[in-house]
Amino acid sequence: MKKDFKGKKYICSLAVFCAGIVLLTGCGSKAPDGYYILDSVTEGQTEVNADGLSSYGLNDCYAVFEDGKGYVVLMGTPEDVTFDGENGVIHTTFGDISAKVSGTDLVLADSNISMKFKHSKDEAPAKPGYPTVSLSNGDEFISPETNPEAYDTSGMGEYENLTRILKEYRSDVDWDNFDWYGYDWINDELGIIPFLNEYGTYGAEGGDSSSNSDTESFSASETGYEQTPADIDDFWNGYWFGYMTVDAYNDEYKKMEDYKYPVIGASAMDKAGNTEIYIWDNDYQIAEVKGTNNGHGLTEFGTFISESGFFWDGDDLGHADWNVDPGIDKHNGSILIDGVCNYDGEKQFRYSIRLVKWGYKWEDFHSTDLPDEYSWYLEQLDNGVTDPNTIDLPEY
Repeated sequence: MKKDFKGKKYICSLAVFCAGIVLLTGCGSKAPDGYYILDSVTEGQTEVNADGLSSYGLNDCYAVFEDGKGYVVLMGTPEDVTFDGENGVIHTTFGDISAKVSGTDLVLADSNISMKFKHSKDEAPAKPGYPTVSLSNGDEFISPETNPEAYDTSGMGEYENLTRILKEYRSDVDWDNFDWYGYDWINDELGIIPFLNEYGTYGAEGGDSSSNSDTESFSASETGYEQTPADIDDFWNGYWFGYMTVDAYNDEYKKMEDYKYPVIGASAMDKAGNTEIYIWDNDYQIAEVKGTNNGHGLTEFGTFISESGFFWDGDDLGHADWNVDPGIDKHNGSILIDGVCNYDGEKQFRYSIRLVKWGYKWEDFHSTDLPDEYSWYLEQLDNGVTDPNTIDLPEY
């Protein structure tokens, strides 16, 4: 995927263990050498040991060093690093990370998160290839149709059916009014993640999402897209159009309230569920976020969980800062991204980004929820535009 849309500002994403670089440096640290396997992750008072890493998508993470150079593999993606013993850090493309070797342990840390790796005598796996992300849909992507074992959608219905089962699972929780956005997914005190892992994907019965009686279809010849996503690949690979709204915590951002800022987006998901989301406007790259989707969620399209990236102008995102489940606020071909922008540890504003797949006509939205540029958008569809990366948004 292109990282520089029409020359928009680009800021490098951070790795999953960097939620905001404030370096912890050492002096004269011993150099790591050999093959190290991730053993635990600690954030504040919360520690996830080796047995729990898979719940966060952090299994099969490791580091390999030889003569002060090597790479760290997180989420199947390698990051080349160089060890600096004088300062006790490793140099990466996104900054320096504290690195310390003690016995068989290698600890990589910033001010928020510490990752402990254990030295292994086993032979290191072959270095993974660097990720290449494509916006084209194809058979290389896993879907419920091409790999039913990976996405078992049988036995579950729509949101009401999920709520019924959740009530049986934890009757002490008010699931009818549950705050899905505000829930602490990292600590997951209710055990929702294991619940979803056990019961699989929650979509229409049989995993068929190709019909929608409330939405009128239109031909691909008109816009280049089908009106209803065919599967998880079709949903997460492509361009988006929508808007962002802001609710300010301080006076500096009050002027941004009560307006729908138009944005364009692009997302791509590979066969392993690794997903990237980019959002921009005419002058700015608003967000670049990487994460994972294991197919679990309130619909057959799973849930995007962020692992690294940035929002706006330097608000670094980490694990589960974005939890994007299309089933929480369900509209056809749509996602809603909800988050809080923080600078220097202070909340600046809460934001909501509504995106709908490019080519969809927002027909199941109330008129008050349509973009202010809706007429302009329909005009682009009528003109046959299928790649919004080639056009500018209207000025506001």
